[in-house]
Amino acid sequence: MGAYVATGSELGLDALMERALAHGCRVALPALPLRGRKMLFSVLDARGRWYHNRYGIPEFDGANWRARDLEILFVPLLAVDEQGYRMGQGGGFYDTTLAYLNGFRRWRRPLLVGVAFDCQRVAAVPKEAWDVQLDYLLTESGLIRYRRLAAPA
Repeated sequence: MGAYVATGSELGLDALMERALAHGCRVALPALPLRGRKMLFSVLDARGRWYHNRYGIPEFDGANWRARDLEILFVPLLAVDEQGYRMGQGGGFYDTTLAYLNGFRRWRRPLLVGVAFDCQRVAAVPKEAWDVQLDYLLTESGLIRYRRLAAPA
């Protein structure tokens, strides 16, 4: 399971991560690269250590997985539209990391679950060719499933 450490106004996943770990699930957190924008996901374990990345966000130094190694990926966002497209913090890390899903090959796709407050739902967000549609949105009101659309041209 891919998760994240909430920063700013992001909806936190601490309780979800604790329950997943207690049930024997592996939890992996984003690790920002030193160069570029393609993230890896660092698996929580007893041997790793915590540190702060260049943005002051806590990261875990553990074994690294790629996005396609994850079965489910919880994604933070600033806004999400009615079709399941998200707007992030503007760094492009999730967009770059998940861009492979728009390729011609059939890559293994993690289930993408956006996590937000209801007030972050909007009619539409700006879309780019590399944007990837979420499968679900989890808010304080419940779970919303999005109908899969063709990738934007």
